[in-house]
Amino acid sequence: MGRALTLALALASIGWAQTQERVETTDGRVLILHGDGTYEEVGQAQPESGDYQRMGIGDLKLDIREMYGAQVEFRTEVVSFGEVITLGDPSQRFGDSSPIFATPGRLAREDRHFLIERCANGCVVTVRGEIGRVFMEPGVILHTLEH
Repeated sequence: MGRALTLALALASIGWAQTQERVETTDGRVLILHGDGTYEEVGQAQPESGDYQRMGIGDLKLDIREMYGAQVEFRTEVVSFGEVITLGDPSQRFGDSSPIFATPGRLAREDRHFLIERCANGCVVTVRGEIGRVFMEPGVILHTLEH
């Protein structure tokens, strides 16, 4: 009986340690609560208007770690390698050496087709998307493209 109880508690604690919850505090901070009692501050809550925050890619690169959940719009050079998409500064002459990674996210089929056909060697577009995790780093989950 004692071993069964110990095993049940051990299994329950493993499941508990793997759970995470995203919450917004009353002062506007966004936290990820971990099952082990720790938390991670991931940014500030965005207005519920649904509007995209316009910004330059340079500012996005500087602030991206504090912007989880934010909806953003910016002009960028997109390079697409299938499901691997990089977003870089279009003003850099020889390509951006520190691009942001993105996923196709909620892109419409015609936008995904555009990426495959026109952006393998780079294309400059305006993107809209949400800041989230891409390849275990802060990145952009794409919603729409304007080309």
